[in-house]
Amino acid sequence: MNFEYFLMTIKNMPRQPRLDAPGLLHHVMARGIEGREIFKDDQDRCSFSERLAIVLEETQTQCYGWALIPNNLHLLLRTGPTPLSKVMRRLMTGYAVNFNKRHRRHGHLFLSEPEASDGLAVVRWCLNPSVIAAMDYARFAQLVAPHRRSRAQQERLTALWQKARDSIGCEAGEALAFEATVMVETLEQIRDSIRATEEKIEEICLQFPAYHYLLTIPGFGPDVSSKVLSAIGNPFRFTTGAQALKMAGLDLSADRSGDRSDAAIPVLSKKGKADLRYALYQAALIASTKNRYFVIYFTNKLRGREREKGITTKMRVKLTAKLLIIAWTLMKKKGAFNPEHLTTE
Repeated sequence: MNFEYFLMTIKNMPRQPRLDAPGLLHHVMARGIEGREIFKDDQDRCSFSERLAIVLEETQTQCYGWALIPNNLHLLLRTGPTPLSKVMRRLMTGYAVNFNKRHRRHGHLFLSEPEASDGLAVVRWCLNPSVIAAMDYARFAQLVAPHRRSRAQQERLTALWQKARDSIGCEAGEALAFEATVMVETLEQIRDSIRATEEKIEEICLQFPAYHYLLTIPGFGPDVSSKVLSAIGNPFRFTTGAQALKMAGLDLSADRSGDRSDAAIPVLSKKGKADLRYALYQAALIASTKNRYFVIYFTNKLRGREREKGITTKMRVKLTAKLLIIAWTLMKKKGAFNPEHLTTE
């Protein structure tokens, strides 16, 4: 391999994920979308600084320096027990919501938009295939996704650009273009409202020590933890785990004696708290496929019964109930999750 080829190979390598572990030092940079200002005046900078101080204290993160420039910011952070991604999400989402309210704008403030926004950008700016066909690819990609693009995203945009050149569809008229603009703006306002609501929920939940214990359970994120916290409330109002399960409307009929479970149908009951059941089932799905301890536990539960009809779903309902019991126990004992809470009997 010659040196020139080696340099080109390095240049074209995808950016590796940031290494994140407690105690590591990070230089974090964030830019305004399309180069726009993220700090218009001292009031914005004060608002960001105040929020930064709160988030640093709550996440046990240290900040050694910062620079707040009109269209970008730089932070030198040393992380604590809270992952850097979560620290920045809380910091930037909350600031963006307040910034948008103060300056009467909506939509993303920072450059790191989710890839799901690409479709909205196409609807907003390039509804007519002829408009896309008239652009070169570089201009189209910059308009739709001005931030760093992943390989999958590049492939999706390339396919869209190429198909637009071969399109024989009808031209989008003025009325349709206006409708598309209104639709995109409405969806972005809804996204802003959802982000503001999630931020407020997390802000309230952080006031309860039990919330931090729930977050240690595999599969439990802020959404699941907040739902469990609000549903259980005072854990001592339940004297048995069965009472907590009844509150959630969970039926453990899949756990019975016998070699087969074809006739046993675990039920996510219509009684109890539907949103809690759904959240716990999603947590069970994530934990049983992503967490090593839960994967082992779940695999052992299925061993020898893999051919039984519907057994995977039935056992996942059981795991859903087990997660609720684990959460209830941690809230009572005021402790973090320990893999020993799982048994493989």
